[in-house]
Amino acid sequence: MGLSEGAWDHAFPLPRRRAALPLDAWLFPDLEAYEPPGRGVPDRLAYLEELAGSLVESEADLADAELDHPCLPAAYAWLGSLVERELRAGLDPFQEGGGRPPRLDLVGLYGGETDQPYLYDREDGARLLVETPYGPGGDLDLPRNAQGRALIGEPRHDDYLVTAQLHLALVRFHNRVVDWVRRRRGGSLAAHLREAQRLVRWHVQWVVLRDFLPRLVGEELVAALWPRPGESATARLSVFGGSRDALPLEFALGGALALWSLHRSAYDLSDFVAGRPVRVGAPRGASRGDLRGGRMLPAGCSVQWDRFVSIQGSVPQRCRRLDTHLPAWVHDPAAEGGSLLLRALVEGWRCGLPSGQDVARAFGLPPVRAGHDPLLVYVLSEAEDPPHDGARLVGVGARILAEVLIGVVAADPGSFLRREPAWAPELSSTGGKFDLVDLLRLSGAPLVAEDLQAWSGHDLVLDGRLSSDAGRA
Repeated sequence: MGLSEGAWDHAFPLPRRRAALPLDAWLFPDLEAYEPPGRGVPDRLAYLEELAGSLVESEADLADAELDHPCLPAAYAWLGSLVERELRAGLDPFQEGGGRPPRLDLVGLYGGETDQPYLYDREDGARLLVETPYGPGGDLDLPRNAQGRALIGEPRHDDYLVTAQLHLALVRFHNRVVDWVRRRRGGSLAAHLREAQRLVRWHVQWVVLRDFLPRLVGEELVAALWPRPGESATARLSVFGGSRDALPLEFALGGALALWSLHRSAYDLSDFVAGRPVRVGAPRGASRGDLRGGRMLPAGCSVQWDRFVSIQGSVPQRCRRLDTHLPAWVHDPAAEGGSLLLRALVEGWRCGLPSGQDVARAFGLPPVRAGHDPLLVYVLSEAEDPPHDGARLVGVGARILAEVLIGVVAADPGSFLRREPAWAPELSSTGGKFDLVDLLRLSGAPLVAEDLQAWSGHDLVLDGRLSSDAGRA
C-alpha cells in the first residue's frame, strides 16, 4: 500500500468512532460502524485500497456508450458537484468550534456572514464583480487575482474548470436579476441587493429540488417527501428532522459521493474543440491540458452549454450511469492529495460510518445484497442492479439524497420552503416551470457556438425585461 498506519494517521487525522462526533453529524447515530475485512489496520487499509481500484472504469470503458446515462445531460453532474461544495461550506464535524449549518443559500456566490467586498463591483455594490478580459484567449472566466486565484466566496467552486464556468453563470444570473429588480422596484442599493439575492437563492433552490433531484431519485419520492399545505417544511422527512449544525456523514461520505459516478472522464467543451475531449484530471507532472481549476481559464476552455444540456434541439453529452464504474480522476494516487475515492473510503471507516446494508434496514428497506459493504459502494451497487441499470439512485441512495437536500432547504429560515412554501419561480416564462436550462439562458451564458464566437466580453444590457432571448451577445 505504500503508507504505514502512522502515515495514514497523519493523512487522515479523524476520530476512529462516532462517539467523538456530535449527534448532528449522523442520520443514524446508533448503527454499528462498518469494519473492512482484515486482522489489523494494515490489512484493512489494503482492502480499501484494492476496493477503490476495482471501482474505477478502465480505458476500454471510456469509449463504451453503454455506460452512458440513457437521458441525463452532462451538466447535471457538475451541478451536483457545485451543490455538494455549497453544503460542505457548513460546519465541519471533524473540527471543534465555529461554523455555519449546512445551507443551500449560495455562500459560494455571496460569501459568508462577514463582509467580503471583493466579491462586488466597486462602481455598483449590488452587482457581483465580472472583469475583462476573461483569459488569454478571450474566454469567459471568473475574476482572479494576480496569482490566478478566483475571487469567489467558496474556493472549491474553482476546483474544476466546468464548476468555475457554472459559478460564472450564477454570477451573471445575479447581475441580470439586479437589473430586473431595479426596473420594477424602488429602494436603495442595499434593498436591490437583498431582493436580488433572495430571488437568485430561491430560483437555485428550486432548480436543485424540482429539476435536479427528481432526475436523480424520481418524481415519486420527491412528491412523497414534499410538505403538504399547512405542514411543517420537514414534516414528511423520516430521518433528517429540523435544523442541524453539521452535514450528515451518511450524505457527505455516501449519498453525495455516489454522484461521482455521473461524471465522464473527459468532456467536449465546445464546437471549436469538438472531437478533442479534455480530461478532467491528470497525474501530477503531466501537462495542464485538463479540467483542473485554480488557474486562469486556458484558451479554448469556455463551456458551450448546448454541449452539456439540450438547447434548441441540441444533443448534449450525457452523464455516465450511476454504477460501480467511477471516472479515473477520482482514484488517481499521483494527484495532489492522493486518491479522492480512497480518502473517502478511509474517512468513512475511520469515523464509524455504518454499512449500506445496515442503513437499508434502518430505512425499513430489504438489503439488495448480503454481507456488509461501505455505504458508498452499496449505494452504487443498488443503483446499477436491474431493472434500474444506473438510471437513478434507488433505495438507500435515493432516500439519503432526497431527505438531506429537501431537509437542508426546509431547515433554512430564509428559504422558499420555509418562507413561502407555495412559491413558484417569478422569472419563469412558462407558468412556474424553471430548470437549469432556464437559469443558463437568463444568465447570458454562451449557449451555442455562435455565442462564443460573437461574445463581446462585456456585460449585457437588458432591454427592460428579463427574457430568455436577451441572453445573446
